[in-house]
Amino acid sequence: MIPVLVVGGGPVGLSLAIRLGQLGVPAVLVEQHPDTAAFPKGRALSIRSMEIFHSWELEKEITAAGLPREHLAFYSGRTLTDPSGTRIVTGPGARPPVPSPTYTLLCSQDRLEPLLRAHAQRLQPDRIRFGTELVDLTVNRDGVTVELSVGGHHERLHARYLVAADGARSGIRGRFGIAMNGPSDVSRNLNILFDADLGQHIADRPSAVYTIAQPGLHGAFLAVDNQRRWLFNLIADGDDVDLDSLDDTACIGLIRAAAGLPDLTVTVVARQVWHAAAQVADRFRHGPVFLAGDAAHVTTPTGVSA
Repeated sequence: MIPVLVVGGGPVGLSLAIRLGQLGVPAVLVEQHPDTAAFPKGRALSIRSMEIFHSWELEKEITAAGLPREHLAFYSGRTLTDPSGTRIVTGPGARPPVPSPTYTLLCSQDRLEPLLRAHAQRLQPDRIRFGTELVDLTVNRDGVTVELSVGGHHERLHARYLVAADGARSGIRGRFGIAMNGPSDVSRNLNILFDADLGQHIADRPSAVYTIAQPGLHGAFLAVDNQRRWLFNLIADGDDVDLDSLDDTACIGLIRAAAGLPDLTVTVVARQVWHAAAQVADRFRHGPVFLAGDAAHVTTPTGVSA
């Protein structure tokens, strides 16, 4: 029997595996996907998160992978190239000093997770298992018994405790009938990951977020590298917008309109429809099973619940 089984290989699950390894607690982590996240979401790392990474001696690596802190600013305008737009700087040089050895950072999950995974593997050798799906779970008197599927082969594993870090749509939470309270549809959104040479257009005002507001078009450019790699987050204002039906041509048109650059060359890399929610689970524990991260509570990127 292993002491802890962690289900979910996102930032929460990987961070838990790291901390348990530091404490000398053997833990197996399973993640159904074969690799870490490919989509650059979940960018904001709070000062407290960075303090934890600092104590783990990961701060330098993560800072190098993130957006430069001098880009911690918020721009708003009718378009990305709107000369009357406004910019609010939130970087460390623009705020009173904080009693901390570090500061807020923007580092998207596709860059953060590989660093956490590598560190977890160093501390929990041969126990970080991607491409491994949990297909069954039974609670026993002394812990849990799970059935795992690896490449079509099944195996059983016994653990004293299980931590469900399997995301906002947690199958483990659903298995035990744990309800979520709060609004599940604060806003409907489409994230468009795209490549375009926008760096030259924002060189005088690099920011983390560029909010766009014009009649019929509300959204934001989210900088991945502030050069060629970008996210555009389209917020659907009404029920008449079918986000799932927007093809590459429509997405390119939206990006050009939001940028104010009708001839901009755009390559759509990926799209992701998502609904912002503000919910918390009825309870965080079912016997030896604990909920963590989005499985236990979800919030909107702006922290607004309604």
